[in-house]
Amino acid sequence: MMGVSHRTIGAATGFSFAMLETGNHLLSYPVFGIGCTVLGAIGALAPDLDHANSTATKHVGIVARIFSSFVTHRGMTHSILAVYLLYLVSTHMPYSMVTMAFIAGYVSHIIADIPFGGVSLFWPIKTRIGFGLFKTGGLSEKIVAPILTSGILIYPVHQNILKMIMRMTS
Repeated sequence: MMGVSHRTIGAATGFSFAMLETGNHLLSYPVFGIGCTVLGAIGALAPDLDHANSTATKHVGIVARIFSSFVTHRGMTHSILAVYLLYLVSTHMPYSMVTMAFIAGYVSHIIADIPFGGVSLFWPIKTRIGFGLFKTGGLSEKIVAPILTSGILIYPVHQNILKMIMRMTS
């Protein structure tokens, strides 16, 4: 997927994370909601620091370009190990709940890349997990990305409706 698609899906993931964390009372915690949305978008760009021409690499600069020259695209940074290491680091940071939005965005990127050629989910094992159903930057991405974004945004609302129904029936 292209950076704009990852950023949009990541922002939706961060926003939905904030909705779920606040019990859909996001208006009471606007700074938390904005922070989670922004960090979700940034987190969704981060796995592509392994690609020299990615949006993330262009924003980070020379350090990212050097890093990307030593790693395989959709390899280490697109793995469960990378997510686990991010989680370990985040648990020792202040505001760890907000940093979890970054990780949620990061994970959204990995999941979104699976139908677009796959990822080395179990890196250092190099086998790619994926389908190759869609072409990055193609028409299919312009269709799939909004559908994923919509689904991610609908989820917290759906959860809230289910909770209301459960309360009404009990």
